[in-house]
Amino acid sequence: ITLVEGDPGTGKSFLTQAIAAAVSLGFCFPGDVPQEPQNVIIMSAEDGAGDTIRPRLEDMQAVLERIVLLRGMIDEKGNAAFLTLSDLDVIEKAIEQVNPALVIIDPIIAFTAGKDTHKASEVRSLLAPLAGLAEKHNVAVICVRHLNKSNSKYSYRGQGSIDFLAACRSAFLCGPDPENPELKVFCHIKSNVGPIMPSLSYSIANGQFVWGG
Repeated sequence: ITLVEGDPGTGKSFLTQAIAAAVSLGFCFPGDVPQEPQNVIIMSAEDGAGDTIRPRLEDMQAVLERIVLLRGMIDEKGNAAFLTLSDLDVIEKAIEQVNPALVIIDPIIAFTAGKDTHKASEVRSLLAPLAGLAEKHNVAVICVRHLNKSNSKYSYRGQGSIDFLAACRSAFLCGPDPENPELKVFCHIKSNVGPIMPSLSYSIANGQFVWGG
């Protein structure tokens, strides 16, 4: 599981959608070697499907047939219900049907099924089964988390317990470039399974996401 964190307004959702578009096209980050196009599942609780997510993906030339937006589920009585991480069997069924390389959960706090996200044990009880599911199906998972307004050290500013950060094997921070407010920076701040990658800049202007250097 990879965590992408940042203050509201830093374009975290747009950035993860740019990654989804790239995966659908067989690319990912600038400079990466092209690969086979693969499928993506997006679980979004904030951005609208028709007015935000699809237009962004279309602008980035994403292969829409490869990207599935998972918004909810239908119960035995035919009623629509919101999907949470407690419905891991439903998420697994979607993974089996779609065969994605990537699942995006945005924001993770919205899918915690009423758990106390300030308690380490409850956070671990959500993320451990999710990590197991990712390993079982060989799928990458990106979880988006907002930072709060605290003046604490960055590691303690994420919504909920610090165990969200501790439980993830890799984490990135999105924020403004201190030397150029027109740019934002995608900074790798934790890696348990490999080297820290160089930071990447990006910008969002007139509804367009553009990777920088």
